[in-house]
Amino acid sequence: MKRFLIIISLLVLSAVPIQAQQITNEARLEYNHGIDFYKNGEYDKALTSFRKAISLSPDYIDAYYNLGLILEYLNQYDYALEMFKQIILRAPEDYEAVYKAGVLANKTGDKKRAYEYLSLIPPKSTYYKESQQLIYNIKQNLPRETVSNVDNKQINSDTNLFENIPSPTGVVSDVYGNIYVAQFNDNTILQILPDNTKKVYVKDAKINGLIGMAIDLEGNLYVANYHSNNVIKINRKKEISILIGNLRQPYGLYLKDNTLFISLQGMNSVLRYNLNR
Repeated sequence: MKRFLIIISLLVLSAVPIQAQQITNEARLEYNHGIDFYKNGEYDKALTSFRKAISLSPDYIDAYYNLGLILEYLNQYDYALEMFKQIILRAPEDYEAVYKAGVLANKTGDKKRAYEYLSLIPPKSTYYKESQQLIYNIKQNLPRETVSNVDNKQINSDTNLFENIPSPTGVVSDVYGNIYVAQFNDNTILQILPDNTKKVYVKDAKINGLIGMAIDLEGNLYVANYHSNNVIKINRKKEISILIGNLRQPYGLYLKDNTLFISLQGMNSVLRYNLNR
């Protein structure tokens, strides 16, 4: 569908990405390194290169795809599934990714979720026949009431709206397909899961007028705390610390490699901050 196939051992890796217009040269270089590392059997290095490519170009669908394939090959089914969720988040009608998500959910033992993914594949898709066969197999192991209550509707690609989010400002997503939305007036960060479930991720007195956000590969959030004149860091454990203080009205954030760029509205300037310091 979107990949030039190279058959190597048990994996099929994409050699030529299709979203060239959306991908930086640095990301493309890391992607190609990942292909080379895989050919040499250096799986850990391949994983690292694909993750770097994603960090440089967060919409790099082929990098997510190949990362997911390697994780599946290494029997890390939960992590592999998260990669295909990222693709579905960006391209809901990529039924190849939907099918892979169904297969992986089934491998993790979550047959209900596998059924839900596979049921999204329409008859026009080349993956319809395979999905129906797997659905048949899954149904044999699901309680009848579970099968009858599964939501079988298609993904609505027309609306693309997450509604009822008060005063939204910054938006970022992590490598697992979760979206984080800053709510300026509520001093809250909302989390939207890949299944579109919304919940409060963190709400704390240290948050005061948050606007811009950035996130690294480890899931650490960096937040421009506009009213408190600082930038805070929120780790995966939701522990909050002040990363940079004494700023005047920090606004937008952008993270590249280990460098965080912060626009300062009150100083008419942009600060470059090395996270390794």
